[in-house]
Amino acid sequence: MANTYEFDDNFLIEGFDPSKLEEMKRKAERNVGWETVYGAFQNDKILQAEVTAIETIREMACAIVMIEDVKGIIPAEFFGVQNKRQMRSFMGKKVVFKVVNYNREEEIFTASREEAQKQIAELTLKRIEVGQTIPFIVTGIRQFGLFGDIGGISAFIPVREVRYGWIDNLYDEYSVGDHLMVKVLEISDMNEEVKEEKKAEEEAKEKSTKKSENTGEATKFRVQVSAKALHENPWDAEGIAQRFVRGNEYVGEVSGIAEYGVFVRLADGVDSLARHLKFENLEKGDKVTVRVNDVDVKNEQVRSKILRVIE
Repeated sequence: MANTYEFDDNFLIEGFDPSKLEEMKRKAERNVGWETVYGAFQNDKILQAEVTAIETIREMACAIVMIEDVKGIIPAEFFGVQNKRQMRSFMGKKVVFKVVNYNREEEIFTASREEAQKQIAELTLKRIEVGQTIPFIVTGIRQFGLFGDIGGISAFIPVREVRYGWIDNLYDEYSVGDHLMVKVLEISDMNEEVKEEKKAEEEAKEKSTKKSENTGEATKFRVQVSAKALHENPWDAEGIAQRFVRGNEYVGEVSGIAEYGVFVRLADGVDSLARHLKFENLEKGDKVTVRVNDVDVKNEQVRSKILRVIE
């Protein structure tokens, strides 16, 4: 175990120089860093550290990570990005990586995020199964859904599977780095799909000799997940039909405005669609009174008419 050094202002030694103690501390920290790097390299261990900089080294864009006082570089080709702009989005964030080589003369090590992600993905695939609840870390947001990581594997939640109810703008509700719990709906081997297509082509050409081809690429899997599947369904046939009855009037809040109508939230996960008012422009958050015209439990839709705006 590496030594740690603490300095007490009341501890006096003749000729003591505090700068010497700081130098000893830096050397000790550096030894601890290299012990971690050596151990990770020898034991095929995954490390994690914050990307602190992007530097051009030997004409390559490299992400810089630090293990204690030891500098590590992750070249773009090992990082798993296509350009420097994509790498820049990881600045200040922790990433996983594996040490692939080191140079004590230059006091630097080289790492690969792709190798770490591949190893994590293999472990994830051994552990997850359909129906299981797992964490999902948001890595990207689009209006049509959320991109995320479920353990070395990229996954996507379509907007319809994020939660019940109308979602006006995902950017207003979620941020990169948010943690969600999701349910695994399906796991499919994309390589198997490709193999089946190749097999069909080979059979069509009536090849007499068949050979399994190894492209050297990692097996890719598609994992379908849903956050909505873990939420209580507000569209229970009996509950929704009893709560919102055709012809009755209810207070709601405008949850979104589209070209084709106004969405009014009647309850969590239940938004009705109404026509635009002729002589008044509504805004998100406005309170209104609506009359329910139709309740379609099967398609999870409520049609309504806005009667008045509540001041």
